[in-house]
Amino acid sequence: MSTSRTPDRETWVSPRVDADDAYLASVREACEETASRLPALCYLAYLRNGVPLVRLGRGEAGDVSGGTGMASAFTVLARQMAYHVRTLDEDLQKARTGRLIRTVLHTDAHALFYDMVRPGEEFLGVVEQPDAVRAGDEAVAELAGAFRARARLTSANYGSFACPHPGPPPEVPADGTVQDRLRAVVRPDGLHFASYWVNGRREEIEHCFSHPGLTAPVVVDADAEISPRQRLDFHLAFARRLKSLATDLKLTSGGALKGRLNRIVLDVEAGAVFYARLPAQRYLTAVTLDQSMVSLADDIVVRLAQTLWEPNGDNG
Repeated sequence: MSTSRTPDRETWVSPRVDADDAYLASVREACEETASRLPALCYLAYLRNGVPLVRLGRGEAGDVSGGTGMASAFTVLARQMAYHVRTLDEDLQKARTGRLIRTVLHTDAHALFYDMVRPGEEFLGVVEQPDAVRAGDEAVAELAGAFRARARLTSANYGSFACPHPGPPPEVPADGTVQDRLRAVVRPDGLHFASYWVNGRREEIEHCFSHPGLTAPVVVDADAEISPRQRLDFHLAFARRLKSLATDLKLTSGGALKGRLNRIVLDVEAGAVFYARLPAQRYLTAVTLDQSMVSLADDIVVRLAQTLWEPNGDNG
């Protein structure tokens, strides 16, 4: 990676790294280069087993020496994310779609990206400008991908940014019933599962897990395949838990992420799971089993949530 300039030390600081540790020194250099290209990043960290070894902060997060206030909140955030991601990784592996490689949390004021290089080694980034979410997501994915390549691991294609699906997304109807809208986007070249929940109850569901045109996700263990019915049961149960998961993630963010948690992306090796908060105690979940379609599926979920958004009764 280029290191054409480094961040302004008055607004962007990091702890000293032992010069003898060439790997950590290269991590710090790569983080600083990323930060110099993306001013919207307010926090960027390299973690091992949940411990931030390289931490960069800007603005309120700028004092990363482990003191009080926002700097301490971001440290708590890093440790809590490591715990939640480990737990979610174990749960999602039951769907036989691989490890959890990328986690996105999007609140009213911030977006967080937590990308795994390999188990126990992650990058965490936070942006605080709504128009910089995609840029921040891709920047952290690029960082993780670079160090994954350095370890001679295959590309994870985080968010399908490196190798996206070439086809256009299905149209999201602007009107009609909820069921009509879900049916329009659930198909082999769209979402593979979608569910709509009100007050903790599932109101609508669509899936195409049994569709002959749906390619089965690649799994490491050939004996680990599960049937479409088993996959449906898993994702229904997981979707039921997503609202409480969103609440837990927000409560344990240590005050670092401001506002309501509106969106979650759980990107696994073969696809992703999505959550979108809606007003009036409603939410939407979705799944893709195709890693090349994660970015496209994310866009579909965002547009679908927009069409289901109602201005009245925002109790969510």
